[in-house]
Amino acid sequence: MKGLAALLLVAVIGLNAYTWWEIRGLRQEVAALRAESTRREASASDVVLAQAVVMLARAREALAQARPEEARTAFDRARRTLDEAARTAGEKAGPTLRWLGDQAAELGRRLETAR
Repeated sequence: MKGLAALLLVAVIGLNAYTWWEIRGLRQEVAALRAESTRREASASDVVLAQAVVMLARAREALAQARPEEARTAFDRARRTLDEAARTAGEKAGPTLRWLGDQAAELGRRLETAR
């Protein structure tokens, strides 16, 4: 009887150890997947922000070359892109988004005075 109780105790301890090991592995997998997801989101928001910067630069260039309609079109695209970036970007991109928003607002004022 003592042998059966000892065997049962060893089996329960072994099962607990195996369960602990599996839970530990799953937690590591979840952490890795979260990190990957965060990295992908950051990469996507970086692309959208880069597109907005390019469009704002095109609008400035067109305005400097006295092409207000082209500047307005590029500005409108940049604003739409910034709006999309604001929806998808994480909190790390917040300062960049605010800066780009300020730049866009300034360019918008310059476009209004160019009319």
